[in-house]
Amino acid sequence: MTTLRAAAVWYARLGFAVVPEVDKRPQVRTIPLRDNPATPEQVDQWWAEHPDHNVGILTGRPSGVIVIDADDDDAIAMIVASLPFTPWQATSGRGRHFGFAYPGCEVKTRTRIGCRAKPGSTDHGECYAGGSWCRVDLLGDGGKATMPPSVQDR
Repeated sequence: MTTLRAAAVWYARLGFAVVPEVDKRPQVRTIPLRDNPATPEQVDQWWAEHPDHNVGILTGRPSGVIVIDADDDDAIAMIVASLPFTPWQATSGRGRHFGFAYPGCEVKTRTRIGCRAKPGSTDHGECYAGGSWCRVDLLGDGGKATMPPSVQDR
């Protein structure tokens, strides 16, 4: 069994709503999975057919988690200084994911949180917070996070 396949099945067994993805794009319809996550057996079958797909999870209510996605060192420092410690931290392509338990009420997915747009920037993904340019997203209901051991350039 491939490492990606084993990880995907493990996440499904933990109760996460798992989705196969390529280039951060789900390879299955995700709306039905919000209410009826795939079983570990279905997840195993997906990766048996496509062993190189990355592993994603639907965030928010479907998986019982929210994820703060900090995409650079300044954003990571801001999150570490501003939020309580969480043991669930994973390195992402450019930064780090911080996982927290879903609070039981709707948490909408938001991009560029805690920041204001950089003056004159054409990159709407750039933000300014506390004197530093940063990238921070909140992945809650309607969001999706790429999970380890996925490779970001796939």
